[in-house]
Amino acid sequence: MALTALFLRLATVYALRGATLVGDRVSDSAIAPIDQRAKDQRRAALVVYSDDFAADQIEGRDLLTGERSLQITIEAVVADQAERQVDGGTEIDLTIPETDEGLELQLNLIERQILRRLQADANPWSEVWRDLVLKIRKFESRRGAGQGDGVRFAARQLVLTLVPLAEPGFGEVPQGAWRRCLDQIAAEPDLADLADLLEAEFTGEPLADWRIAQALLGLSRGGVEGMGISPAFPAGANEAAPVLERLQIDTGAGLIEVEPEAEG
Repeated sequence: MALTALFLRLATVYALRGATLVGDRVSDSAIAPIDQRAKDQRRAALVVYSDDFAADQIEGRDLLTGERSLQITIEAVVADQAERQVDGGTEIDLTIPETDEGLELQLNLIERQILRRLQADANPWSEVWRDLVLKIRKFESRRGAGQGDGVRFAARQLVLTLVPLAEPGFGEVPQGAWRRCLDQIAAEPDLADLADLLEAEFTGEPLADWRIAQALLGLSRGGVEGMGISPAFPAGANEAAPVLERLQIDTGAGLIEVEPEAEG
């Protein structure tokens, strides 16, 4: 689910930027623990990353379908900040305190703002997010705890277990929701360079219809020949199966030729 996870993560990040109390401080897949990251960044922030993916009830070797499940995690932290003037500018001291009523209130508001943006907002990125999510199976909101002594600090982790749109097939021109996603990526100034790369990954090497079907089903060449949808002669990946023009039947007493019916 590489492309689906990537698109969902981007849609989540860009939908949430500027939509909550943390402003534009929404990042993609930071790795440091959230308590340490906030100290390093000296700011409140949201971080989005895609976690576990699983698919079962797969038919044959079709790895792109089946019953799919993907986790999107949104981490939020609220920190105390104090400014002081020093030589050369302003220094900001930031600490993540143990939760109190005021910080819990901010986290509650941020969580509500996240849900509103993803579920109800008409923002183009929110629309992309809903295009990619077919169903939400589970929603969890977890309080944060530091790695050292387990003290609860002012952070919250939102985990959404989703049924995502199926991964696009190989060799196909992106259409529908995928086309809308790519167009939105191309319209984002800091993602525009990524749009062509992603679109090329959708299409890859141009494939004939029978090769697209072979890729979707994970069939060998012998398997696709057995289905009768491939050329009856050696052909390249982008060569279409020929249209039947004449059929000869050997009856033992001679050949019978069957011509195609004229159209109209």
